[in-house]
Amino acid sequence: MTPKTGRFLRSLSFAFVCLLLGILVAIQLKSVNSTQNQLLLQNKRTDELRDELIALQGTNRELSDRYAALKDYVAQLESQTASTDDQLKAILAEKKKAEVFAGLTDVSGPGVIVTLTAGADSSLRDLDVRTVVNELRAAGAQAISVNGERMVAMSEIRLGGTYIVVNGTPFPSNEPFEIRAIARPDDAVRALTMLNGVADQLKFYSIELAIAKADKVEIPRLREDSPASRTDMLG
Repeated sequence: MTPKTGRFLRSLSFAFVCLLLGILVAIQLKSVNSTQNQLLLQNKRTDELRDELIALQGTNRELSDRYAALKDYVAQLESQTASTDDQLKAILAEKKKAEVFAGLTDVSGPGVIVTLTAGADSSLRDLDVRTVVNELRAAGAQAISVNGERMVAMSEIRLGGTYIVVNGTPFPSNEPFEIRAIARPDDAVRALTMLNGVADQLKFYSIELAIAKADKVEIPRLREDSPASRTDMLG
């Protein structure tokens, strides 16, 4: 190989290396720019979603306030009119009963507070909670709540992984559940503790059932955003 040929090959190799480095640098810059553009788009989208959420929360508060004001106004009108009309009084009494049944109002009265607690290495099942709720209903409970969630005809209690979902709200299945019921306390206790009844069945699965009678049990109304309040599928 002549010196001239050697210099040519070295120049050619150097040029190839430079070209290769240029390509790699261009690809890297393109990747960096693409990543930066994605981050900018994500940040922009996050800001837009945050602004939309703030706006929706404000609208929801305004609608809730307006609903409460209208509800109070309607109650005043009903009270003023019913004071002179016995037939209307009867209608409003039926309306109040329907609202209690549908879970549309906060209620309070004598009843029981039931606490379900799973053993050390076990968890509650959705069936355990449903069984207690159904037994309380059979005992004549007028209103029931599970962990603060009002139970109505459309309510659901189902298992979702390590959670028990009540009206769309998840609760850890390895933590205690509190079930409140407005009912005759003695009837509710008798129904849950009868021989081979609910308490005995749960004990078989290492679940403790504690019952406390109360002169006043408070149960909240159904949440406005609860899936159990949906009526759009009714004909």
